[in-house]
This record gives sequence, C-alpha cells and structure tokens, in this order.
Amino acid sequence: MILYFGGSANLYGQPIASNPALLDAITTSVPASTLDTKGRLISNGEFFRVELQALDHVCEIEEGHLKESMAIRVMDYTNALSSDDAEEVFSTSVLFSPARFEGLVNTPDERAKRDRGLLKAANELQAEVSGS
Repeated sequence: MILYFGGSANLYGQPIASNPALLDAITTSVPASTLDTKGRLISNGEFFRVELQALDHVCEIEEGHLKESMAIRVMDYTNALSSDDAEEVFSTSVLFSPARFEGLVNTPDERAKRDRGLLKAANELQAEVSGS
C-alpha cells in the first residue's frame, strides 16, 4: 500500500528474477539492463531508469468475498524528458489473496521479516489518510 500512496518506485537494484514476464519485458525493452548474481536489476554499464507504478487499487465484494486487486505498470524513463515521454515496458493486475495476506499478518514476530521503520511509516500514513 505504501507504493500506491507514494507514487513510483525505482526498480534498480531490486530482485526481479522471480517474475519471468517482468524480467523479459525489462531486459528486452531496456538494453542497458541486466541482472546480478542475486537476480537484482542492475546496469550493464550504461544509465537507465525504470520505475514501478501502482495505478488503481480496487476492492470489491464478489459472491460474499473480498476481491482486492491493484493495477501496476513499469515505465522506462531512460530517454524521457518528462513523464509523458516515458515508455510503458510492462503492465499487469495483481490479485491479492486474502488467505495469504492473513497468514502474513499473523506470522509471529520472531519468524517474520518485517522492516519496523516501514511499518511505522505505513501506520502513520494510514492514520493520516483515514483522519484518525
């Protein structure tokens, strides 16, 4: 949700190897991009800038169950003079699994890999947005 409220996120240095469609779209469209040995997006020596954007967060009740999704896209800003000039490299819709989310939320602290700073920022942002 932080991405949705925060604009876009630079993908440089981020692990993308586990998503073959995203990996193929970026490495095909952005010749300066490659992966390091840990599957993170890096440069082959030339500058590039690709960013992930969250566009639309949708919550619907379908047959009595919550259906939550978010549209995302990846834009190539390497040669763009403005946001309007950036090229779309990849887009998809992510469907959230309520059961998986519930499992993540209820993972005991000693087993969870949670960034306390990000959780604090998210709680503050949520309080600010909801007005509480």
